[in-house]
Amino acid sequence: MKNNILQVILSSGTKTNANSTYNQDLFRALKGASNNIAIITHITLPLVPGGLIWGGFYAVDMSNRPLVFSYFERLNNGPAYDPYVSLIETNVFTNGSWLLLLHMAYTKPGAVNPDVYAPLLTLPPLFSTIRSATHGNLTDEFEAGSPVNSRALLATMTFSNSASFMETFFQMANTTALLLAAHVPDMSFTLSYQPWPQTITSHGPANGGNALGIDALDRDLTNIDLNMYWNRAENDDLIYTEIQKLLERGERKAKDVGVWNKYLYLNYADKWQKPIRGYGENNVRMLKEVSRKYDPKQTFQKAAIGGFKLDD
Repeated sequence: MKNNILQVILSSGTKTNANSTYNQDLFRALKGASNNIAIITHITLPLVPGGLIWGGFYAVDMSNRPLVFSYFERLNNGPAYDPYVSLIETNVFTNGSWLLLLHMAYTKPGAVNPDVYAPLLTLPPLFSTIRSATHGNLTDEFEAGSPVNSRALLATMTFSNSASFMETFFQMANTTALLLAAHVPDMSFTLSYQPWPQTITSHGPANGGNALGIDALDRDLTNIDLNMYWNRAENDDLIYTEIQKLLERGERKAKDVGVWNKYLYLNYADKWQKPIRGYGENNVRMLKEVSRKYDPKQTFQKAAIGGFKLDD
């Protein structure tokens, strides 16, 4: 099967399909539209061979940060990027100190200790769960590693591949973390960097396109996944204020040094952010046209509560 197929219900109650040859505009728009156009009820995808894959957590001391950031910049290179690589570099602040946590996976079945990770695996681990496991087992471990608190915040930012800016933003985050820790002793803070090389984002057009605006870039991107966890509601205002300030400072600095990108990953965006604007004017215009065509009464704009709307 070469085509992905989306089965959807429109606001009129009509059921229809969308793929790269049928309802092409709807197919493209739904890949980025969130809850703004239709309800996707079923997705048909092509399968790839499965089996055990190599991966897990690998924790190292924060003193290794320069080497890890430099490795990340070299890895996040479109022409040379290994498509089997998955890496999340996470800086974890808890109990007043930082830990550098690498979540690695190599998705080619049967591979063990792939050479691409050799520079990281030479670092002395504080702990490691690296092994061959199923996708499901690795995913369960990733979820189990999340802090258990009653309150959480998730926010994001995007910049062009740069080890230097990774360090710059880390230093900004450290200042914020220390400030918050003085007032919210039970909080934990994670700053994750995820590589988005062109070799990944450029696959959009061949698969029917999408609304995201990152499929024709000439630069490799890095995504920031910023998480806060805490327990008491009286700390909400302080935490939201300081995290928003952090990202605003980060955006200004990224613009100053020429690495800022307007794209915001919607799944990581918090309530004050405007991820759909980050798709670019042409894509927002396309989304609105498709919305009026398939949802003429604008039910999803007016009656679907929550989420990011096309006019946000």
